[in-house]
Amino acid sequence: MTTSVAEAGQRLLQDDQPFDVAVLDGIVAAAYEPRHPERATANEILMKLREKPGCWQAADQIIEKSSLPQGRYFGLMALDDAINTRWKILPEGQRTGIKNFIVNKIISLSKDEESSMRERTMIHQMNKVLVSILKQEWPHNWPSFIGDICGASKNSEILCENNMHILRLLSEEVFDFSKDSMTTAKIRTLKESLNTEFAEIFKLCIFVLGASSRPQLISATLRTLKAFLSWIPLGYLFETDLIRTLIERFFAAAQFRNAALECLTEIASLADLEPKYDAKVVQLYVGVLQALGQVVPPNASLASAFEATGREADQTFVRRLALFFSGFFKAHLRLVETREQGPLLLDGLNYLVRISAVPDNEVFQICLDFWHASVHSVPSRHRRASSSLVDAVAARPGPRAGSPRTSTRPRRGDQRLDRAATATTIPLSRPLRRRARAASPVVSADGRPRAGRPRILENNCFSTAACSVKRDWS
Repeated sequence: MTTSVAEAGQRLLQDDQPFDVAVLDGIVAAAYEPRHPERATANEILMKLREKPGCWQAADQIIEKSSLPQGRYFGLMALDDAINTRWKILPEGQRTGIKNFIVNKIISLSKDEESSMRERTMIHQMNKVLVSILKQEWPHNWPSFIGDICGASKNSEILCENNMHILRLLSEEVFDFSKDSMTTAKIRTLKESLNTEFAEIFKLCIFVLGASSRPQLISATLRTLKAFLSWIPLGYLFETDLIRTLIERFFAAAQFRNAALECLTEIASLADLEPKYDAKVVQLYVGVLQALGQVVPPNASLASAFEATGREADQTFVRRLALFFSGFFKAHLRLVETREQGPLLLDGLNYLVRISAVPDNEVFQICLDFWHASVHSVPSRHRRASSSLVDAVAARPGPRAGSPRTSTRPRRGDQRLDRAATATTIPLSRPLRRRARAASPVVSADGRPRAGRPRILENNCFSTAACSVKRDWS
């Protein structure tokens, strides 16, 4: 058996021998069989074959003829290596041939429901190879790509679903993972091209969300939209009906609630917006609160989602709810710290306090980070408020003749306010102390992990905030 595997490998590695896909399948089967005696030899042969300069030229044969998923994956990886390392030196005809082969193969595998489900892993890997080609060719040598993929998406819902995955991968590659794989000039070019052509992508997403009844396609569209929300022009968010559609249609539906909440969290966490969008941001917050009241009543237990009988979807919902409230309050707390929006602010803080009591470390860390950062800003905000009050009093005209002398002694209410702002320690209960120690690393005010042993927060800000909100509900 050892001789046959070694001889088969030698035949594949020789340039003067035609490539035999059946022989490759035998070596791949040996490499992926844990108990095969020549597994190490087979792996070594596959590594040498993948490093062979001309191996990628047999990729189309491997992908078309291999009977093993692992064999076709090997062919794809060989082709992806050539795209990432040799693309610029390949003749124009070979580059066009590779591009057309990948596109046509993706279309053929996505032609119907059965094929799409059966070849899901293979399609996902081919999508990644197509994105590798796009990073080399688009926009200069393939300027019509966005128009082509958006146009083809309207012909088939199954193909449209996969095209949404491709667009999401492209966005993630350009805006999240591009730093170590592309030059700064190339990254800038891709970002500018995506910004310029995003109108077509947005129209496609809105068309799908309004016209499709296929749950898988709607979920894929929401995930794709989420990948674009952090960088697209703000007019698409606040000058369209996108937010209202997300809240009224998809947040209200249990099947799409988590995906819709993820999109809303991305929008709500955007900071440093123009003042003209303040009203829209407040409407987003109010809309989510009202819709949330229909899903989670004020007296419902959020901790029950993390019990033994709790569903994973409910746990994900609570985590994303924590991200929504903490992200919104970090970025836009001033917009709801008004007399008009005060009750709604307390409603949101009450939800966040209840979420903080959920027995999950990840959720607790999210909430703890917000309480820490939020209460750290209280002294400075109090000083600004006090300074404004002093300026206002100083600007008042002095007492008229014959009027009672104004006392310079602080009033009792002001003394209580000063003491509340400068209080140093409110003891945490024993369960909260244990959870605060478990939630490591404790972050500092600027978001960096605090060095050394995790500690209870200075000034016990979390306990102070929780107690203040609970008093309002007592």
